[in-house]
Amino acid sequence: MTEENRGTETRKQGRQGAVIKIAVVAFLAFVCFLGYLFLSETREDTLKAGKDLIKSISGYQPVKVAETIEKDLTYILEEHNTGLNLELVRRTITGTIDKVYKKDYTIHIPHLYEGKFTFDGYAEIKCPVTYSYYVSLDGDWKIILKNSIVMVHAPGIETGNPQIDTSRLKERFEGNPIVFDRDMALKRLRSDLTREFKIIGEEQRSISYVREDCRRQVERFVRTWLLNKEHIEAVIVVFEDDEVLTQKAEVIEQDQEYLEIRKSVR
Repeated sequence: MTEENRGTETRKQGRQGAVIKIAVVAFLAFVCFLGYLFLSETREDTLKAGKDLIKSISGYQPVKVAETIEKDLTYILEEHNTGLNLELVRRTITGTIDKVYKKDYTIHIPHLYEGKFTFDGYAEIKCPVTYSYYVSLDGDWKIILKNSIVMVHAPGIETGNPQIDTSRLKERFEGNPIVFDRDMALKRLRSDLTREFKIIGEEQRSISYVREDCRRQVERFVRTWLLNKEHIEAVIVVFEDDEVLTQKAEVIEQDQEYLEIRKSVR
């Protein structure tokens, strides 16, 4: 076979291959058209199927929008409420009660001398006092769980009666023994101890170590006892009397173990 004949044969085979390819493509298009007409109920179904196929091939994953889930869980506390108080903090301090005395004397000697004198006296009682701070379980509570965060609205902090350790009581008096009756002054001061230490306890509610320790204890109570089966990321506690009290007691804090609070009696 000559070179010219071989070239002619090659071109003929190429044309035949192209024709075959065109025939195959046309056949596939015809099959797809039949599927479009007969296999899908609606055009929308076909488009949806095509989109789903593209998504599966490309690894497309739809973005999930986080749902806001809010649940009022106050009922859990109400179910366990026994009408008792929840003690949060107990701490012993050194309580000091003092009082300043003044007496004026006028000396008058006709035609010779007249003068006025003021005498000062000071009485002080110091002893350990233990206080307990609590919230009422029967009070106005609100417990809301929202996206794994718990918001707790608790009643105000209350103070129990002071427990006075009179066995370690220390007394001090300074003043002129002719002008002042030392025993009477200290006796009157002792009679005011319970009332004055109760006032100190109420004023302590505004001190940070009491308030923030109480806040942590309420958080622990909610996590451990009320919502121990819930997934919780954070607990926020707000007391009813937050930012209402103002500190009035004279605080002398030397370290974490020793705290002295002084109150003067009028």
